[in-house]
Amino acid sequence: TASTTQMKTADKGRPEIELDESAEALERLRDRARAALRAGHFDLAEELIARGDANTTSLIENLRVYQAELEIQNEELLQSQVHAARALERFTALFHGAPIAELLVDQHWIVLDANPAAVQLFRLRNLRAHRHFLLRLVDERDRDGFLDLMKAIAVEGTPQQERLEFRFTSTDGTVFFGDLHGARLPDTDDGEPRFLCAVVDRTAVVEQRRALQRAHDRLAESQEAYRVLTEFSIDWDYWLGPDGRLIYTSPGCHRVSGYGASAFIDDPKLMQRLLHPDDRPAWQAHLDSIQTCGNEARCDGMLLRLRHHDGSWRWIEHACRPVTANDGRYLGQRAVMRDVTALQQANAKRLESEHRYRALFESAAEPMLLLQEAKVTKINPAALAMLGYESLEAILGKRPDQFSPPFQPNGRSSAAEVDRLLSETAGKSLRFEWLHQRSDSAQILVEVTLVPVQVDTAQATLVHWSDRTEVAQARQREIQASTIFEHTDEAIMLTDPDRRISVVNSAFTRITGHEEAAVVGHTPAMLGAGHDEGMLSETQLAS
Repeated sequence: TASTTQMKTADKGRPEIELDESAEALERLRDRARAALRAGHFDLAEELIARGDANTTSLIENLRVYQAELEIQNEELLQSQVHAARALERFTALFHGAPIAELLVDQHWIVLDANPAAVQLFRLRNLRAHRHFLLRLVDERDRDGFLDLMKAIAVEGTPQQERLEFRFTSTDGTVFFGDLHGARLPDTDDGEPRFLCAVVDRTAVVEQRRALQRAHDRLAESQEAYRVLTEFSIDWDYWLGPDGRLIYTSPGCHRVSGYGASAFIDDPKLMQRLLHPDDRPAWQAHLDSIQTCGNEARCDGMLLRLRHHDGSWRWIEHACRPVTANDGRYLGQRAVMRDVTALQQANAKRLESEHRYRALFESAAEPMLLLQEAKVTKINPAALAMLGYESLEAILGKRPDQFSPPFQPNGRSSAAEVDRLLSETAGKSLRFEWLHQRSDSAQILVEVTLVPVQVDTAQATLVHWSDRTEVAQARQREIQASTIFEHTDEAIMLTDPDRRISVVNSAFTRITGHEEAAVVGHTPAMLGAGHDEGMLSETQLAS
């Protein structure tokens, strides 16, 4: 155009084109080039030639526009390359610097690349030398879910998918939990699909949740156990606040007192009124000590009398302990009221029985002792007199073998026999003869009866003596008479009140010729038939 070019004639007669290279002209060319690019006119020169409107000036002008278009496209291409390079740098930095595990896999789930977090999480070895299949790094129990996720991305065309809390297995066998996020990347130049898998380690969260669940289960079990212990307890449990107000009382209060829990909560003074008048001062002093001492107040056992709703008096045992929170705050007193009426009645009967036993033991005419751990703990006056002692201290605390001769008539040691006989009394009575020694060293034979008993919840042995001294003396005389009877040279026979022969000695058989069996049961008259008249005197025939 005339506005942008001027024709001049050269020295050789050719026209010379003078180009306007001003900034304004160049900017106008670029504007026209941009407009042509936006309109899609990439063949302006060809159109001019095709219409036959081409002249040198217009052709040059359009070539310059085309050149401007190429420059603009080149600039945009360079900018695109810069942007792509920067994007690749950012992706690479993000991939390798991401704090979560990221893996680049192909269509066969082979790990092509992994960032440091993935290498550490899965314990991956050198990727250049080893191939890792991502499917094998998924726990067998979750592999179906993994395949479903990757199928949704690869086949169904879903841009990205995620599955929460998959179980994975690292190369060293460690099982961990992770959220799996998968996305499809652009295919390679060869058309090979690529996938990006990100794994967020959730092991700590899962373990924490499981720990919380276990704690919750334990708490639920504890609450259930506490509910069972309190609501079905035969005792009366309650919680007294720091201000002395009743916070909770178990249903056991009805069994112990006959009144329901609401009665004590609505009327704080009810307990005081139900107590026996003689027990109220001690109870009030205990309540005052709780308010004064707080978390240092406690009671290990206080016996009280309480009037039941049915009008009867009940013995109850009270015990309490301070309750503190984890941070040390004082929360009040946890207390229990236990009905011990039956126990008190049993104790009363036991004491009465003990009194009767003690009176019987002390006043008995027969000697008796009480042994505990093989030592005398009690001895009555009859036994003390039999041994010839006046002071109890002479016998108490001693073993029976200590007031016995060293050996018993059977030749065994008295000390060893005491241990043996006491061990045989477990659960049964035992009777035997024993040789004791009096204070004057005289020996007395007694028949001993051992009876296992229980004294104040402890095992003991009741010892009863029967004096066998006269029996022993009579036995000795019988032995002596038997010796004389058998060894005398005179014929002797013994008859019963009917004058029938009951026994003869050996001299009788030797002199008369009659065996004992032949004459026993007959009268001495049978002996006169075959003997001299003088052989049997009146004295011999006398019974």
